Amino acid sequence: NRMGLLEQSLETFKQAHRQARQIGHSTLILRSALGLGMLAARSGDWQEARRLLLDCWRMARRMEMPREECLSLEFLGETLALCGRLPAAHRALNLCHRLATRLAPAGDLVVECTLRFSLLACAESQWQRAEEWAQDAIDLASKCGMDWEEAQGWGLLSLALEFQSKEDKAAQADLRAKELFREMGRGQNADLVGGWRLYLMRIKKEHRDPEIQMKSSRSPSKRSLSKPVKLDSIWEKIGLITGSIGMIQVLEQTRHLAEDGAFILLVGETGTGKELVARGIHDLAGRKGRFVPFNCGACPDALILSELFGAEQGAFTGAIRNRHGLVREAEEGTLFLDEVGELSPRAQVALLRFLDHGEVRALGSTRIRNVQLGIVAATQRTLLRKLRSGDFRRDLFYRLAQGLIDIPPLRDRLEDLPLLIRHFWKRGANGDDPEMPEVLIEEKGLRILREYAWPGNIRELDHFVRGLRLRWKVLKTETSFDLELIREALAGIKVSLKPDQEKLFSREEVKAAIKASKGSISRAARLLGISRQKLYRILG
Repeated sequence: NRMGLLEQSLETFKQAHRQARQIGHSTLILRSALGLGMLAARSGDWQEARRLLLDCWRMARRMEMPREECLSLEFLGETLALCGRLPAAHRALNLCHRLATRLAPAGDLVVECTLRFSLLACAESQWQRAEEWAQDAIDLASKCGMDWEEAQGWGLLSLALEFQSKEDKAAQADLRAKELFREMGRGQNADLVGGWRLYLMRIKKEHRDPEIQMKSSRSPSKRSLSKPVKLDSIWEKIGLITGSIGMIQVLEQTRHLAEDGAFILLVGETGTGKELVARGIHDLAGRKGRFVPFNCGACPDALILSELFGAEQGAFTGAIRNRHGLVREAEEGTLFLDEVGELSPRAQVALLRFLDHGEVRALGSTRIRNVQLGIVAATQRTLLRKLRSGDFRRDLFYRLAQGLIDIPPLRDRLEDLPLLIRHFWKRGANGDDPEMPEVLIEEKGLRILREYAWPGNIRELDHFVRGLRLRWKVLKTETSFDLELIREALAGIKVSLKPDQEKLFSREEVKAAIKASKGSISRAARLLGISRQKLYRILG
C-alpha cells in the first residue's frame, strides 16, 4: 500500500478478509475490512469506502477496540471530506481526535487525525486554517519520528499555500515532501495525496475561474430550489410522493442519516409509509445485500428468535430443517423491523446482544457467525409510552435510534392531497376506467377532503380513491361527478370503519354494478370492492 501498489495490496487484503471470515476471527475480520475501506478511499471509490469504514467503526465499538475505532473514523473523515460531506466529516474527525488524545496525546493517531483536519479545512476553502493544521501535523510527526506522516504534512502544506497564492513557500514545501519520500526509498512524491490533490485542484479551478465562480456563487440558492425535484426523483422510484416542505425536510434528514450508515428508527402513525421510507433508506445507503422486512407484531413470541437468528434441525418441535434466519438473509443489506415495539422482553435482549456484538448463533447450534448489516426499525408512537413504563428497554432504544425520524401524518401535509389523489387514481385505473374528474382536486373538492382527519393516513386515502373510482365507473352513465358524490364516498369510508360495511353501497348502486358487469356477480363484487356475500346482503 505505501509503495503505491494498490491492486496488489487490495488482493492481499481481500484474501486476508476471506480467510478471517472462514475461521471466524473477529479481530482479523475487522482489521482486514479496515484495510479494504482505506484502499477504497485511496482509489476514489467513496461510496464503498464509506460503507466499509462505517461498518468497521461500529464493529470496533462493539468489540471495544479503540485504536481500530480511531483508525476507522480517521479514514471515514477523509472519505467524507473528499466526497463533499463536510458536516459529517467534522463529526467523524472530532470523535477521532477525542479518542486519539485519550489513547496517547502525542501519538501517531493524533498526527494522522491532524492531517485530516488540514485536508477538511482545504475542502472548506479555509486555506489559512489548513496551513495551520498542516504545520501542526508536521511538528507532531517530526517529534514522533513519523517520516511518512511528515511527508504527507508537507504535501498538504504546499497545497494550502498554493491556494493562497504563496507560490514560493508552496514550492519549498513540495520540495521538502519529495525529499522525505526519496529518503524513505519510496517511488511516490507529494502526489501520494493523489485523491486529495485531484479533489482540491478542482476546487482551485472553481476558485479561480470567474465563470465557474459566478455559477458556484449562485449554487446554494439553486440547490435549495432543486432539492425537492431531486428528492422526488429518488423517492418516486419506490412510490413515495410529496410536495410538502415539511415532508421534504424529513426525507432530506433521512437521506443524510442513510448515507452516514446510521441505525434509524422511524416513528409514525399507521399508514404513513414507514416501509416505503425504509426501502428508500436501503437504496440510499448503497448496501449490496437485500432489503428484508420483518413484522415483529405478526410473529408469535415463541418463533421470533428462530425467525431472526435461524435454527438447526431438531432445535425444537417443528424444526425439520436448518434455517439461516432473517438476519443472515439481510447480510450486507438492510433488516427492517416493523412494529419493533411489540418485541417481547426475551426478544429485546437477544436483539440487543446482536446489535452490541454483531454475532449470530442459530437456535440449537454452537457456531457463532459475524454478520454486518444495516438496521431500520419502525414503530407507532406507543413505543414512547412503553419506554416510560419500562416495557421496552432503553438501551435497545438508543441502539436502534442512532437516527430518529418522525414521519408526519397526512393531516399535517394536506397540501399533498392533489398529488396523491392523482397518483392513486392513475395507479389503480384499467384501460376502460374513466379519467379523473378535475373537480376532485379543485379547491371546492379539496375543502371537503381537508375537513376529514384521515386516521388511516396515506393507506386510507388510497382506499378512498379506489372506492371513489369504482363508484364513478358504476354511476357515470346515470349521474355527473359533483361534490355530493365526494361527500357520499367520504361518508362510505367512515362507515367502512364500522362493522356494518354493507352500507357502503346502496341497492341501486349494486344493481348498476351488476349491469355494468354484464350480469356477473363476482365481477360486480370486485368492481365495488366488497365480497359476494355482502353484495347479496345489500340486494336483500
